[in-house]
Amino acid sequence: MISKLKRAYELGFFYTLNWLLRRLKFYFLRFFGIKKVRSKYDILLYADYSDATFRFYFFASYGFFYSNYLKNYSSKFAFIDVGANKGLYSILAAKNSNCKKVYSFEPIPPTFDYLKRNSSLNGVLSKCDLHNFAISDVCDEIDIPFNPNHSGVASISDSNKRSGSETVRIHTINYEILESFFTTKTDNYIVKVDVEGFEFTVLTEIFKCDFSESISSIFYEVDEKWESPTRTEDFLRKMGFNNFEIIGDGTHYDVLATK
Repeated sequence: MISKLKRAYELGFFYTLNWLLRRLKFYFLRFFGIKKVRSKYDILLYADYSDATFRFYFFASYGFFYSNYLKNYSSKFAFIDVGANKGLYSILAAKNSNCKKVYSFEPIPPTFDYLKRNSSLNGVLSKCDLHNFAISDVCDEIDIPFNPNHSGVASISDSNKRSGSETVRIHTINYEILESFFTTKTDNYIVKVDVEGFEFTVLTEIFKCDFSESISSIFYEVDEKWESPTRTEDFLRKMGFNNFEIIGDGTHYDVLATK
């Protein structure tokens, strides 16, 4: 907390004041057990104060690059959200009037429940096609570690096995099942993949599907401890993507790939 306050102070008086007020608001809401809150991303959420991902939503800790990209996207599109968690980007995309459909994939049952309820809370459920599956190269049922205090780190990747306070059973689907969800095609899909080290497998399955020919942009997470960024970029270049914008620094960052 001290280091975060110091960082806020370095960014100036008004930033520091806003930072303090936002945290005081969070503690107030948590103390009184307020069940519905508004995130700094300007979406409503069912509160889950103990979860780090919920706090990231509330404080806008992911920054505004991709949230603004979705909010301001000016062409007609459908959005595919793989690793949707509690629905931040699915909801932001669905609230854009140019978005015709949202396809969200979240395999963890309790997290998926928040995804459904948050989508309903924001009035976008009718636009959303929500699936309680992980995308993989096999159709299976597997047990993975899950930490309810940090829902965003659950992963089926062998390179990113983290201990969790419990284990949950999830269902995985391959490209053949995935393709069946896209009975009505659109001319433009934008895709977000955040699956904690399993991105390459997800992307290879997506590009086995016919609808992948209409994907114009992909926003994906990279952690160089889990996966080679070169392998993913080389694959996407073969799929026709030639622009790769890095968001963040160090060895953990996001990439926006476009044609």
